[in-house]
Amino acid sequence: MYCKNCGEKLNKNNMYCSKCGTKQEEIVKDDNVKPNNHSANVLCTISLCLYFGIPILSVIIYIVTFGLTKNSDVTDSGVASLFLSGFSLVAWAARIAAYVLMIIARVKCPKSTYAKVVMWIYIALFVMGLVALVVMMITCAGILAECASHF
Repeated sequence: MYCKNCGEKLNKNNMYCSKCGTKQEEIVKDDNVKPNNHSANVLCTISLCLYFGIPILSVIIYIVTFGLTKNSDVTDSGVASLFLSGFSLVAWAARIAAYVLMIIARVKCPKSTYAKVVMWIYIALFVMGLVALVVMMITCAGILAECASHF
């Protein structure tokens, strides 16, 4: 018998799931029944929207507000830099919220394929970011060494 919400295997007499706490009004006896992953799917969709949508939206708003030229008085006055700094903070907060929502989805419905895929996407993006950081650090160290040799 399995939980109707998360798919956790239950004992015959369990009225509540030991994993997610959902009350079992009808205990599912079929081993082929898939768990209800609707809440995990919603959480993962919101997570992806936060992770990718907020940074894209901030770039669009910046382009609409300040344009692509650098000759504007507004961009020279520092308002554009302040705008970008604010949106950068919002984008990082959105990414943290996206990670948290993905973790909640994975804990609530551990058998959700969608939640697993989102988790692996985030892991791959994190690893690519670390690789990019290491490459930048090595490149900067090489440039600094080259500059130091000329003085």
